[in-house]
Amino acid sequence: MVVRNCYGAFVAGRSMNLGVADSALCAESLARRAAFDFASLLGLEAIPIEGGSHNNWLNF
Repeated sequence: MVVRNCYGAFVAGRSMNLGVADSALCAESLARRAAFDFASLLGLEAIPIEGGSHNNWLNF
């Protein structure tokens, strides 16, 4: 995953093994959970999540 600021500049990045997922929905859920953890570690309060078919803003 990649974190960018409001100007699109790189702030932080991370890659990880999320394990085995039985479906695309499960894999996306695991990735979103990892994104929440990473955002929390960075002290972010709101993040846009971009997925396969839709985009959402998530607030903590």
